[in-house]
Amino acid sequence: MDQESLLTQESDQLMLNTVFMPEIALMLTALVLFFMTLGKFRTGTVQAVSLVLTAITLIITFASLGTLGLMFYDVYQIDALSQLFKVVIVLGLFLVFFLGRDLLGIEEKLHTEYNMFLTISALGLVFLSSSVELLTILLSLEISSYALYVVIPFRRGQGRIHVEAGIKYILFGAASTGLTLYGMSYIFGLAHTTYLSELSEKMPGLVATQPLAVIAIILVM
Repeated sequence: MDQESLLTQESDQLMLNTVFMPEIALMLTALVLFFMTLGKFRTGTVQAVSLVLTAITLIITFASLGTLGLMFYDVYQIDALSQLFKVVIVLGLFLVFFLGRDLLGIEEKLHTEYNMFLTISALGLVFLSSSVELLTILLSLEISSYALYVVIPFRRGQGRIHVEAGIKYILFGAASTGLTLYGMSYIFGLAHTTYLSELSEKMPGLVATQPLAVIAIILVM
């Protein structure tokens, strides 16, 4: 392999590492908040750390606008639209932390956990914005959804009611996940692929000739 090819590969690898920086920054934010749950910190400290780390993530996400790339066996696509959605998601997370910095409706001992799970939920949405394959989409949705299910019992007062509500959300989420996976198995059996680019070409013909394809789409939806 000549030197030019090596330089090209190194350049491509550097580009891929750069375009994935928003996700890495958000994961590190969640990790820092996780370690903060092991100690006792004031609400102001938790909110300050959350705001600073989210602001850094937002700057990194803005810097990644205009980058392109395919990662993880082409199941994760970086393009202008996906990066724009990531900016909106991270900006939304920052505004949630900023506008709800007092967290009056959340048990004080759970403020750090609350911010951590909100960050994980946003991370799932960030993954979703670049997912171009069915299983990757499903995993991204699960990361985002279950993180929100967990924070439902965090509200002050009527603890038992909130816990029951959280359990109901988890059960409904598990049931919907099962139906979605069942529908995806039909789609994979008929189309022999889970990539959206290939499904967009095959599904119209399958829907016209295979009634099972319609059932599969309904189950996935």
